[in-house]
Amino acid sequence: MKIEPWFEGMPVNKEFPVRETEEIALSWGGKLVFNNCIVGGAIDARFLPSILKGVMEKMQEGPSPAPMCVMYG
Repeated sequence: MKIEPWFEGMPVNKEFPVRETEEIALSWGGKLVFNNCIVGGAIDARFLPSILKGVMEKMQEGPSPAPMCVMYG
């Protein structure tokens, strides 16, 4: 999982194969762009709604005071 700030005009991600993209407007004016890059059944698709829910809970709090990038391999 890679979490990074999104900005208008951001280049398309070529580091990971994007299977689907979901854009969600946030109440504080930001936007969450959720790219599903999971291949080979590494994470069961049934868990994606729960993963998105956890990310959304944190995103609703507003921008983080420090840049955040989380990667799991």
